[in-house]
Amino acid sequence: MAKNDIYTKKNLSSILWNCYNIIRGNDKLSPEVAFDEISKVLFLKICQERYYPSADGVCGDDEYKSEKKEYEATTSQV
Repeated sequence: MAKNDIYTKKNLSSILWNCYNIIRGNDKLSPEVAFDEISKVLFLKICQERYYPSADGVCGDDEYKSEKKEYEATTSQV
């Protein structure tokens, strides 16, 4: 799917189900724990989009590297 595609309920459900299965299968988690993990991913994604939006809606490599440098600078001062 492209970045600007409209997600229908069916598309989103399919994507989430696939992610859930990958998380559950890779770590051999119980269904409840896998659901908890996918919930955390969704929560973090919502927070990132809401509080740290980028111009095109996608966090690129340059943005990641600059944020990483800022984080490392603040944590090394402690």
